[in-house]
Amino acid sequence: MTAPGPTRTVAEAPQPVRAAALAHGLGDRYFEYGAAATKVLGTCLTALIGVAVAIFLWSGVASTKDPGFLVVLAVLFTIGGAMAVYSAGQALAKTGSTIHLFDGGLVHATGGGAVAYPWTDTEVRREITNHVRGKTVTSTDHVYRFTRPGTPELRLESTAFQLADLGPEIERRLTTARAPRDLEAVASGHTVRYGPLSVDIATLGTPKGLVKWTQVRAVDAHQGQVRIWLFEARRPQQVPVSEVPNVFVFLAMADALRIDAQRA
Repeated sequence: MTAPGPTRTVAEAPQPVRAAALAHGLGDRYFEYGAAATKVLGTCLTALIGVAVAIFLWSGVASTKDPGFLVVLAVLFTIGGAMAVYSAGQALAKTGSTIHLFDGGLVHATGGGAVAYPWTDTEVRREITNHVRGKTVTSTDHVYRFTRPGTPELRLESTAFQLADLGPEIERRLTTARAPRDLEAVASGHTVRYGPLSVDIATLGTPKGLVKWTQVRAVDAHQGQVRIWLFEARRPQQVPVSEVPNVFVFLAMADALRIDAQRA
């Protein structure tokens, strides 16, 4: 299915999913998301078209005395076709897999097995790739990467899943679970790190150094970049979203700590 069905209880889940959820205390209720067949078919069709055009162009190069620009087009379509074939392979690999989204984490089920990713010790990274033609963004691909110690990395890609629905739910549930824990750590005097960024009660750590929360005008994410706006600077400091684990938790923390510091 391409969108979540009704809320289900863990007792209704397939046995491998139920065992994984209970072992990690993920909660009693979940939504189920499956790889979207139309997404997979569309990705495969794009790959076939790209390969066919590349073959046609190279045949033209071989039969033309002065191919010139035709060679450039052939090379570009070959590269594009190869990338499309890779995406199609990744999408086909997800066919038949399902995501079971609980309050306390998610379970990825495929091939009769299931792997749990609890929010307590899972890092989630979001990758955004904009496909540009001229100066216009024609399409955007999203990837969510899940890593935790001793567990294979899980990649959820917009070429296979309806991440417009699933992505925000993942972000909301992870933030709900992790932000209070991170705020408690900061309140106890600890520094919490999110890749190249860090937060404590008084400062925000960036690749360029520490800044006080009273110096920070805003922190947001835009077009694949975390932007840190300072009152004294016209341009923001930027860090790629893909480099910041649990970036949505970081953004919630930054807002809370900035507002609290500037209210004092």
